Amino acid sequence: MARPIDIVVASPQDVKAEHRALNRVKEELNRGIGKELDMRLEVHQWETDAAPGFHPDGPQALIDAALRIEDCDIFIGILWKKYGTPVADAGSGTIHEFQKAYGAWRARRKPEILFYFKHKASAVETSRDAEQLRRVLEFKEEFPGEGMWWTYRSEREFEGFIREHLTRCLQRLRDAATGSLQSQPEAPVVSRPAAMLDPAAWQERQRDLERRASKAGTPGRRADRNLGPEELRLLSSFRGGTDDVWVPVVALQCITTNLDKDNNLDAQHGPTFRIRLREGFPGAFHAKGGSLQEATRLAVRLRNVPAGVRVAVSGLAGDGENLALALVENADPMSGNGGERVTTSGWKEVVPSHEREATAVYEVILADPAQANKGEIGVLAAWRPLTLNDRPTPGIMQAQVFLLPADESQLNWPGNNVFVMGRCSTVLLFPFVTNQAGFDTGLTIANTSADPLGTDRDVGPCTLFYYGSTTGDGAAPAIQTSVAVPPGNQLVFTLSGGNAACRLAGTPGFQGYIVAVCQFRHASGYAFISNGFGDVPAIASGYLAEVIKSSPGTRGLAKE
Repeated sequence: MARPIDIVVASPQDVKAEHRALNRVKEELNRGIGKELDMRLEVHQWETDAAPGFHPDGPQALIDAALRIEDCDIFIGILWKKYGTPVADAGSGTIHEFQKAYGAWRARRKPEILFYFKHKASAVETSRDAEQLRRVLEFKEEFPGEGMWWTYRSEREFEGFIREHLTRCLQRLRDAATGSLQSQPEAPVVSRPAAMLDPAAWQERQRDLERRASKAGTPGRRADRNLGPEELRLLSSFRGGTDDVWVPVVALQCITTNLDKDNNLDAQHGPTFRIRLREGFPGAFHAKGGSLQEATRLAVRLRNVPAGVRVAVSGLAGDGENLALALVENADPMSGNGGERVTTSGWKEVVPSHEREATAVYEVILADPAQANKGEIGVLAAWRPLTLNDRPTPGIMQAQVFLLPADESQLNWPGNNVFVMGRCSTVLLFPFVTNQAGFDTGLTIANTSADPLGTDRDVGPCTLFYYGSTTGDGAAPAIQTSVAVPPGNQLVFTLSGGNAACRLAGTPGFQGYIVAVCQFRHASGYAFISNGFGDVPAIASGYLAEVIKSSPGTRGLAKE
């Protein structure tokens, strides 16, 4: 009987589409990886599990008894613009349920907690709506330091994220139950004893696999290099738990990553990722030392490597049991000829060409001919920021996997997006600004990365998003992007007149709030509201902009 995996979902009522997406993913995973792992996802929420009744501690106690959050395997929290209805010990039922899950995790490291915030603009029509949104943002800023939340912008994006994240949860739960070494992200891709790196040992293992396959009557299909295009496409690279999900690693240029103080590669200080590959059919890969004298070689090509980024690949790859590949240094990247096979599993740097492409050649040293094997190749990206020169350059790195020798049709296949380099940013919230009823608002945004403390200096523009209306219930102004703000400089402008020198037009008659996304760290903002600009005001007030600690989509990096 399949092991039930209990998921508790907590959210207010403004994310019903996400609940529908979650249920679709649940059914899909139960038919796929859940069946393979002998697990069955079961989703619980108060709307379906609780029942009418009374309790001395109020309705939330009835919900707690039905959900049994402390005993669940996975807790999912979702917030958008609504915070929820207050309960006895928390600002809302959603927050109360999160606190119970977080308390259980601190005590027993269970349940796994997945928390999501929806980033989608929505009109704030009443003071209650504004207060609800303010409390959501406050909760996000005060999120426990041990955790990392996730953001999404649409139902479709949420569905992709939750599919990948639940797949990983299932794999971790399986690994925790079986003690599998593959659950350790810091372990080498191939977890084999050092003796197995000896070529003779690999060849003996290959002969043993071929003997077993022959006795079973499944000698495998002889393919050599003559694979058809559809079969070659099955060598696509994937990351994540299912073959149709690919979510790239997203990183920030302003954070030194995977380098020690002497600029040596160090995989302990940043994200790494893995390229998953598979045979199109049993016997597609050949290893030298069995019945064949020529081993299959394949290439991993990384395209559009950001300038300023160093890349390295694992010396040994595969799954360590039925498929193993060794990096071949100095081999021709098109024919696969020549080179020297490595015998260690550590990281090996691959230098990009002037076209920002880096290619690693691997040779199959073990392949079970009785099955279509799967394996992984580890990739590491490292950099030190030089943000004043916009280094590393923002962009998207792609990966291709193809058999050697290569032909033009393979080189033209689209790659998978595996790595996104983004600029660091600061998000500022000006919660109330007005140019109505005789009032005007002056605003300034300062780039404070120039200081006597040795801070890395950043430079970049700010993009302003307006939420509210203009006089007569007109539409909010269009998005504006300013000039780049050097370190130690400021944007200074008013709603009524803007500032042409800052490339910001006036927005007369606007009232509402502004979100400023500045493409540099250490941005600070100030707003001053008065009914007497240029004269003696009768009423005047100022405030500091709130800094929203948000890094949408970021993986492998802690929030600031």
